[in-house]
Amino acid sequence: ASVKTARILFMIAGAKLLTGTTSVESLTRALGSLLKPLQHAGIPVNEFLSTMGLTIKSLPVLKEQFLSMYRERLQQGNIRGFRYRAKIMSAFLLPLFVKSIQAPEQFFEEKQGDEKQIS
Repeated sequence: ASVKTARILFMIAGAKLLTGTTSVESLTRALGSLLKPLQHAGIPVNEFLSTMGLTIKSLPVLKEQFLSMYRERLQQGNIRGFRYRAKIMSAFLLPLFVKSIQAPEQFFEEKQGDEKQIS
């Protein structure tokens, strides 16, 4: 069991290192070249890769919005215990994902606005 746990931890660390040091476009191109043989078999690899790229780009924005909402809620009241915190998190996650699916361009506009302010 400890060997499997160590493997999983190393896989997570490797994925974190890879995504932290490589751009999304490079990862998408590399995965596209790896999956190219599947495209010859009729599997829509390009659609999968474009969806994956957009998803990866939107995750940091979703994380920032979730954390700001969560911190605001924690400051409002006396929240104790893991179970109550988990209920609060689940109450934020579903509406946030629904909002991101309904209006995805909002997230990219906000992210681009933040990057322009930093520059």
